[in-house]
Formats: sequence, structure tokens, C-alpha cells
Amino acid sequence: MQSSWLTELQRLFLALLFFAVVGGLFGRPFLGVSLVLLGYTLWTLWHMRRLEQWLAAGGEEETPDSSGFWGVLFDAVDRLRRRQRQTQERWQSAYEHVQESFRALSDAVVMINSQGMIDWMNPASRRLLGFDPRRDRGTQLTNLLRDPVFIAYFDAADFSEPLDLLSPVDHRIKLEVQLTVFGEGNRLMFARDVTRLQQLEQMRKDFVANVSHELKTPLTVISGYLETLSQAGVITEPRWQKAIEQMHAQSERMRHLVDDLLLLSRLESLPRAMNEPVALATLLREVANEVAAAFPGRYIPVDCDESLVLLGNAAELHSVFLNLLSNACKYTPLEKPVLIGVSVAGQGVDVSVIDEGAGIDRKHLPRLTERFYRVDDSRFTETGGTGLGLAIVKHALMRHDAQLLIDSEPGKGSRFTCRFPASRLHA
Repeated sequence: MQSSWLTELQRLFLALLFFAVVGGLFGRPFLGVSLVLLGYTLWTLWHMRRLEQWLAAGGEEETPDSSGFWGVLFDAVDRLRRRQRQTQERWQSAYEHVQESFRALSDAVVMINSQGMIDWMNPASRRLLGFDPRRDRGTQLTNLLRDPVFIAYFDAADFSEPLDLLSPVDHRIKLEVQLTVFGEGNRLMFARDVTRLQQLEQMRKDFVANVSHELKTPLTVISGYLETLSQAGVITEPRWQKAIEQMHAQSERMRHLVDDLLLLSRLESLPRAMNEPVALATLLREVANEVAAAFPGRYIPVDCDESLVLLGNAAELHSVFLNLLSNACKYTPLEKPVLIGVSVAGQGVDVSVIDEGAGIDRKHLPRLTERFYRVDDSRFTETGGTGLGLAIVKHALMRHDAQLLIDSEPGKGSRFTCRFPASRLHA
């Protein structure tokens, strides 16, 4: 393009020079220059008109024939046009492929533009949401899904967590709705039928609760008789005495396991804790004294403002801090400190249990709150835990709109932080 432009300038310069000399022979050099400039201007305007007509026709016609700079320009524009067309075809093919994939999904997929109107939907949207592709395209989504919970979720634009919703077509169908933002304010909505999954989850909870309840009575009876035999001195032979003591210890462990399962089942069945005022400093001192009594020689300092009052369930909060503090004392040597610290920040209140014990490898941290997850089987057996403590902590905190944050490193101790939102602070 650059060489053709220079060639064009050279041609214009030579033409001006030639006609200036010819015009000079007749005593009119400026007339010759003017004729050249006029001719060149008309020639340029003619080519510009051809280019305009060609582009206005969408570039579908043959490339206009020309030479020099304009021939190179026409060819360059034609190449760009073909490249753009190929790019559009690729994007169109990808778009159609995505739509075809969405059509095959059993989940509902709805594309929403930046104005909140429906641009496209797959066939499953009719079955799960009652949307009609012909009737509802271009309609505001919130005019079709009028559940106040969904409207608040949609307007808040915080789609980090999915939303559970009943299907407007059939209230027996339970949906999990997830929105994703893409482009300039466009949104993609997925609605998945989770009715069967929730039924299975409820069956699991009911099974655990029922089995735990049925086991509680026989385990209490067995443990009671074994304790009686152990203490009454009926059996004097050492090997049988040892066997009874071991059976009693294991039956007590099973009884604690059943109690934890029942507590966990109850926490799962209730969505939110009550809002009774709980004096935080008093509660933490009670828990610290209780744990210190179970670990003779252990002193547990509590650093908490006496005026702090949380809204929640005192028994559940007691269980949370008792579990965390007991774990810290189990895995921390007596000569190393264990303490409770409380801090107030803009996001709410942090209650931290801090120790300088063995610590936990970071690879285990994401799974610590799973039921029966064990970092070290040998250590678990020595401490005699049920493996449900941190699962109970997690669910109890969820009922208080709080979360558990864990920071630990082998050989440097651990910090377990319960973060309560500002809404849980009693004014």
C-alpha cells in the first residue's frame, strides 16, 4: 500500500511537471497545472464514488477494476471484507453450536439482555419454567418469574450462590437457579430440577436421625450395665476386668457418636437460629472453665469486651466454642498456650480459638468440616473423638449466618475463627 501511494505521488508530480512545461510553451503554465489538478480530482472522486457504491452493495459484487493506488485499495478492502465474513461465519457457527448444545440440555437455559428481557431460551424452559419461546421472547424475566425471593435475588445481582425455587409450572418440582453475568450486563440463567436430590438428602437425614434415636436407648443400657459390672467388683479376674473396661469405653464412645449425630440432624433440620441475646464474654468464660476442668493444669485466657452481646442460640454457641476449644487443647502440649480472642470489625465479630499445637497441613483444611474426615487416624484414635465436632460447628454457625475460617500450618499451630455478621450484634 505504501509503495503504491508513493507511485501515485510520483505520477501526479510528473503530470504536473509535464503540463506546466507544455503550458509554459504557450505562456500559460498555471493553466496546465490547474487542468492536471482538476482531472486528478475528478478521477479521484469517480473512484471514491465507485468505492461507496461497492460498499453500499455489501461488497457482494465483483471488486471494481482499477490500477495504481485505487486498485491496491480495492483489493485490500476486498481482503478485509472476506476476512470479516469468515470471522462472522465462525462466530455464527459457534453461536449456533452453543444454542444446539443448550437445546439438548435437560436443564432450563435462558439468555437475558442488559435490560432484563429474554433473548433466547431452550425447550426445557417450557417444561420447568413454563416459558413459551414464541410468546415470551422480549419479555421482562421478572414479569414471568414473580416470586419475591427470585426478584430480590435478580435485582441484587449477587449470583455467587444458587437460589432454591419452586417451579411456577408445578410446585412439586424444586429448582436450583443459578445466574451468570457475561458481556455488557447480559445474564445467563440455568434452572435445574433438584427434586430427586432433595428427596434423597431428606431420606438420608431421616435415616440418620431415626437410626441414631433407636440406638440411643440400647447403648445407654449396655453402657450402664458395663459400668455397674466394672465398679461392683463382680468380676475379679484381671483379663475380664480389662475387657469390661474396654467395652464400657467403646460403648461410651458410641453413645457420644449417637448424641453428635442427633445434634447434627437437628441442626440440619432447622434453617435459622433464634435471636435471643447472649453475653459473649460470659459464655466464653464458661466454656473456657469447662474445658480447663477437663484438662488439668491448662489455663485458657479469654480476651473479650464485656459489652458484646450476640443474637442467637446460647446452647448452640456453647457447643461451637466447646468443640473448637476442646480440639485445641487435645492437640496442643500443656506447656504451649491456648487462648480465645474476640475482635470487632466492619464485617462483624470474629471469635478466634488460637493454639500453638501440632498444626494441620493446608491440603486438609478444605475437608476438615466433613463428617468423619480424619487428618491422622492414629491421632484420632488417641483422642477418642467422634469425627463430627467440626461438622456440628459448621452447621451451627450456618444457622447463625456465620462462617468458620481455618488457618493452620504444621508445627506453628492453628487459628479457628467464627465470623459473625454485624446483623448478629445486639445493639
